[in-house]
Amino acid sequence: MVRERADIEAFKAYTRSFSLADLERLEAEIYGSSDRATAVLLGSMVDSALEFFIGGQLRPTLNSNDRGNLFGERGPFGTFSAKILTAYAFNLFGPETRSDLDLIRTIRNAFAHSRRPFGFDAATDLCRRLQSPEWQTGPLPAQFTTKIPGLGPADPNNTRTRYMTACHVLTYGLVIGGNSGVRSRGASFDLR
Repeated sequence: MVRERADIEAFKAYTRSFSLADLERLEAEIYGSSDRATAVLLGSMVDSALEFFIGGQLRPTLNSNDRGNLFGERGPFGTFSAKILTAYAFNLFGPETRSDLDLIRTIRNAFAHSRRPFGFDAATDLCRRLQSPEWQTGPLPAQFTTKIPGLGPADPNNTRTRYMTACHVLTYGLVIGGNSGVRSRGASFDLR
């Protein structure tokens, strides 16, 4: 493999790093007025949580090179789609979770790659199909309800709110599931 130039490596390391000092600016982006930023950032949060969840199922002694080869850009778990399919195929969650993850992936990718300006209203039908906003699996971040004027998880008909709630519910379930150390053998489950 050709070694990447130092400036590219430094940029990638910078974008992967995070500190609590960044939290307020990140929340402003996530919960701000841009539907595109909300869709991409929360969708990416779910993608990262799914990677964490799958990582919790792997051999504990797996070294960082092997882990990097699995989850890297060209690895078998390098895309959101591949992670969803793999976790579902290995019976780590059920069809409802898979469906919601696929919908979030589709919406996130549309916002990330479209040159056309649009908002959540264009994804109304897809957001109505999301099942996880009704699951009540765990707490939603306080910022979700306090920093979004006129929006909150109590309005299941608001398209943006449904997407945001689904992302939070699935992220919470995947992170808690990944932390549990429990392997789901024999029967799949949906994260609720």
